[in-house]
Amino acid sequence: MNTKFHTYIHTLSFVLVVSIAVWATVMGTLQTKDLLTYLILVVAFLEAFSLWAGRKIHSEAHTSYKLGLLASLMILLGIKSMLPAFFPTLTVTVLSINFVYNFYISNKRVRRVQPRAKKRLKFK
Repeated sequence: MNTKFHTYIHTLSFVLVVSIAVWATVMGTLQTKDLLTYLILVVAFLEAFSLWAGRKIHSEAHTSYKLGLLASLMILLGIKSMLPAFFPTLTVTVLSINFVYNFYISNKRVRRVQPRAKKRLKFK
């Protein structure tokens, strides 16, 4: 998967979440719990697609993190019915951690710092 495509998927995810939140705020038709449920579903779908599309270039640590994120998003849907008071706070926290990680990874890929060449010790 191309680095630009990877960045595009993460930017699309961020833009969709912001636009859905702004639209729901302006229209006032959705309750907060319903809005966060839609945001979870959109982000989970885009993250699963990103993981599938970049399955050959991602490291095992990145894949493990993203699978943990997908699991936490699905757990949040269960928390919605069990502990509704914690649902908005935990959802915003998980989404913000996801976006910070996505932009960190995107910037890391753009810089793509080459490791230093190991210098051999010379004995005289």
